[in-house]
Amino acid sequence: SDSEQTFQFSGEHSSSLYNERMQFQANCSSYFRKKFKDNKGVLTSDPPIPFQCWNHIQNVGAIFCLLTGTDGFSRFDWLSCQLECKNSDFPMGLPFDKLDPDELVTCPTNVESVLKTWEERWNERKQKATKKLVRTWQGALEAP
Repeated sequence: SDSEQTFQFSGEHSSSLYNERMQFQANCSSYFRKKFKDNKGVLTSDPPIPFQCWNHIQNVGAIFCLLTGTDGFSRFDWLSCQLECKNSDFPMGLPFDKLDPDELVTCPTNVESVLKTWEERWNERKQKATKKLVRTWQGALEAP
């Protein structure tokens, strides 16, 4: 379906970062398919995630979805390891070039630290965008 398609920018396919991210997604996908599927290969549930890691992922998802003008954060896709927004065709990946998928579940300190920094950066983007929108709105109100 249209909601399952991923949006890709031209030129990304040839970059090594794109290839590494695709490898990460393949690793993430195969790990979660092994651990959380029934005997027919169907995903039975989302794996558990420690609150501190999930909180960062969910908060960034809310900001990302707000700033991209979608209808809000929908979910974290455990097969692709990407954040998804409601009524959107472009997911957002996690801030790791390489990551052992087990670490999304166990959430060691180094992973939690990266997610915390990621959330802080997205909060800064939100504040900057809000200030720019307010200035634009004020300018529009002051225009003759």
